[in-house]
Amino acid sequence: MKKIIPWLVIAIAIRLLVASVTLHPDLRAYARASYLISQEGMVFNFYDANLGGLSNDILNYPPIAYLSTAPFMTILSSFYPWDLFQTLLHDFDKVYGDPQLPLLLFLLKSPYIIFDLVGLLLIGQLFREHKKRFWAQIVWLFNPITIYTSYMMGQSDLLIALFILLAIVMAAKKKYLWAAVSLGVGGGVKLFPLLLIPFLVLQGGKTLGERLKIFAVAIGTFLAIISPYLPSVGFRQYALVASQTDKMLFAKIPVSGAEFLPIFVVLFGLLIWLCFQKPDRIALWQWFLIVLLSFFGLTHYHPQWFVWTVPLLILLVVSDATRKFVLPVVVLLFSYITIVFM
Repeated sequence: MKKIIPWLVIAIAIRLLVASVTLHPDLRAYARASYLISQEGMVFNFYDANLGGLSNDILNYPPIAYLSTAPFMTILSSFYPWDLFQTLLHDFDKVYGDPQLPLLLFLLKSPYIIFDLVGLLLIGQLFREHKKRFWAQIVWLFNPITIYTSYMMGQSDLLIALFILLAIVMAAKKKYLWAAVSLGVGGGVKLFPLLLIPFLVLQGGKTLGERLKIFAVAIGTFLAIISPYLPSVGFRQYALVASQTDKMLFAKIPVSGAEFLPIFVVLFGLLIWLCFQKPDRIALWQWFLIVLLSFFGLTHYHPQWFVWTVPLLILLVVSDATRKFVLPVVVLLFSYITIVFM
């Protein structure tokens, strides 16, 4: 651990700098929800709040995406420049040039540093060899995907990567029910981790009873998270099934004039069938990675979503002694950066 500390200090400094000097409009949704939860006490009805006439359609993710940052606003509320905060919400373009803007941006994005550190510890648990553990943690600290998503955009997708990583760590320890809980909580951030549940079920359960138990725990966790919000009109309308969800159906094969086969859905079903036939043909994290890469290859996705793959790509590169996957991952990274700049 001592060997990683100097690099950790540098990585945190980079994150603090980037967080304080970059601003993206998506940050407003998290800022607004955190404010309603932490300052107005609207824990279960923030989706329906009328905050100065602002539309609620920007709150289009499940509750954990917003609940995760609200406690930090409660703790740090005395440091917030609240007038500038309200300007950020109501008149976004007027915040530029304000001398308090770097402070506000730092306060809004700083929670992700805590989540980042948890991920650093978790990724280290997957490698027994000290050298591999060190390099896995170095890549975690300095990968540009996380820095862009969390500290430039201020998006919560790092949490998805974290819960996928936690599920892999728990499964590696044969704690499949806790892995199921992790994926269920991940679904409470954005819905995608729910698509990974079948592979955990098939590989973690050896009998029908065990598989049903893992599935019930994962789905039950997700339902427990969203159930307090089901009475909310705003939640049901904007967040329960977000508008971005149908983007996985865009790539399709025409069958007739009005019918089509979504390519990702067909491929996803095939992967489940292959896993059902022989769950242990590859590791659980490899099943997860195949699903993710299939998703990104066939979906009109937002660039911040790609951070979900970070722990899996680290496992792919660092665990492979032949280094044959380094070039494909570099190509993926170059393609990602190209998409961001375009």
